[in-house]
Amino acid sequence: MKKKYLFLAIILSFCTNFVQSQIPIMAFYGVQKIEDKDYKRFKEAGFSISFFTFKNNEEGMNALDLAHKNGVKILYYTDELITATAKTVNLVKDHPGLYGYFITDEPGTSKFSQQRNIVKSVQSLDSKHPAYINLLPNYATQKQLGANSYTDYLELYLKTVPTPFFSFDFYPIKGNTVDNRWYSNLEEVRNAGIKFNKPFWGFANSTIFGDHKQPTLAGLKMQQFSNLLYGAKGLQYFTYWTLGTDNWKKNGFDYSIVYSDGSPTPTYALVKAVNQQIQRLAWVFINSNVTAVYHDGVTIPINTQKLTKIPERFKIFNPDKKNVLVSYLQNGNTKFVAVQNKNLNTSISFKYKADSSVQIVDNDSGKMKSIPKNSTKTIILPGDVLIFTYTQ
Repeated sequence: MKKKYLFLAIILSFCTNFVQSQIPIMAFYGVQKIEDKDYKRFKEAGFSISFFTFKNNEEGMNALDLAHKNGVKILYYTDELITATAKTVNLVKDHPGLYGYFITDEPGTSKFSQQRNIVKSVQSLDSKHPAYINLLPNYATQKQLGANSYTDYLELYLKTVPTPFFSFDFYPIKGNTVDNRWYSNLEEVRNAGIKFNKPFWGFANSTIFGDHKQPTLAGLKMQQFSNLLYGAKGLQYFTYWTLGTDNWKKNGFDYSIVYSDGSPTPTYALVKAVNQQIQRLAWVFINSNVTAVYHDGVTIPINTQKLTKIPERFKIFNPDKKNVLVSYLQNGNTKFVAVQNKNLNTSISFKYKADSSVQIVDNDSGKMKSIPKNSTKTIILPGDVLIFTYTQ
């Protein structure tokens, strides 16, 4: 059986390295029940990676089997990964359902040396599957960070812990407004990633708690497309499963993407629609580098860059100063200008005039289409994107 897993893992690894056609989409607290129908539903919602803490390696291996059967992977964690690292890694490393290894969530700097040792130990046994750590957001206190600033925190992590990418969480939508500190967080994460040549993954909140109300289609698009426009190479949701633990009940957590029995909540259909759109547009983001990110409009979030001149190939670009996020991306000779409507409630009429070489990437098909002759405006739905492209 293990030889079969090894053969499949080699084939899958070859295919993954040859071409990546989709953006990794992971769920924190993913599939809780080790049942076929639940992994099937998870896959149908557009998820590719499930994270859940298993009771033991026997339970974890059963989950890996079902995940692989249904075309998804597991970010693996049991206590034995930490207490019996070699035994656990050697047990799971050749399984085709394995994505990688979860190490910890939201550590302070005092834990970085310990985590470096664990990561190195895992990597010495398995160099093919990533070790994963999720970092704190920029509103964490200095005490929580263990650093004088958030930038210092990020940079110390990237200097110390050799994970192939890093992740952070910030859930910016409270009520029906966006916490503008989120954009500052994206700026700092993007800058740290560039400095240390490490990609990052971002989150969207899909669970009701505190001031975070029932997710909307616009809010989910706002979070995930902003992550992508800032350069994220992987996306995550907090959470997929509604947990029934005492801690969740005590802290007022309510339903997520599926209920505690695994059946869909109203959020399921919204997340599925967003994930489908993300993958239709994945070819724009997967192999492109974000070369610049700007904000345009009446109000510019703190610690972000204001758009001061219109993009090349355009004669008119947002003359009405709608509040938008603008990202420049490049993949070889192909360039993209991605525009996001930052309004959660209202569509905007985005005005522009571009030369004949510029095309639009259609949100519904993911294919390029010509701009209608004399077109000067396009409606962008709340939280949604408009992507222009041209070749040098």
